[in-house]
Amino acid sequence: MAALLLFGVSVYLGLERYLDWTLQDTLASECRTIGTQLLSQLPGKSADWLETEINEAYAPEVNARFIRVSREGTGVIYLSGAPKEGIFNPSGVPFPDHYEKDTIHRISLATGQQLIINTMRFTTPDGSRFLVESGMPYQQIQLVLHGLFLTLAIYTPLLVLLAIVGGYWLMRRSLQPIDEITKRAEGITSTNLSDRLPVIRTGDELERLSAALNRMITRLDEAFQHVNRFSADASHELRTPLTILQLEL
Repeated sequence: MAALLLFGVSVYLGLERYLDWTLQDTLASECRTIGTQLLSQLPGKSADWLETEINEAYAPEVNARFIRVSREGTGVIYLSGAPKEGIFNPSGVPFPDHYEKDTIHRISLATGQQLIINTMRFTTPDGSRFLVESGMPYQQIQLVLHGLFLTLAIYTPLLVLLAIVGGYWLMRRSLQPIDEITKRAEGITSTNLSDRLPVIRTGDELERLSAALNRMITRLDEAFQHVNRFSADASHELRTPLTILQLEL
């Protein structure tokens, strides 16, 4: 159970870190693409062209993305629309502080949602300065983590139960030969030392133990036979002197 809990916590924290890193990398890639490929063409293009290109490339309303492009001295020249799910209102997202440069930060909205926003500043060849922001709700990561948590919460007890039942079955199966050896050993006395314990052909310590016990019983049997032969020989040798002594008496 401890191993499963440690594994579940490790998977949960690892997935959270991986999803967070992937999301940040995706947002940074979007900002760089907009800043290097689209804004560089903006002096010869209109703001409507920029809006069309961003909408076709990223579809912010469909993918629940927040994208905002601002020009220094002009203001916002592009702002993505509200997502179809109504998760957040792009117009309600505050602007970053002036001292922030190429940063990733989280913003808590009035609706309780959190946005992860990547901010990058670009300067085009004509000297214009732009601020590109790309964001995504943290709710998407939370949904994945919540699904993983439910999966672990449901299947971990089942795995623990399976481990207990399987462990008990394996234990009983492993101890069954020992029970048989114990019963046979309790039935061996000085009158039936010719009997032997069953040898479990497992190739492990249990087989070596049963073989060693059988060798020990063999040595005891030989010792008892030796004692019996000695007693028989001694009684035979003493019979004649005792008979003579009895006659003399």
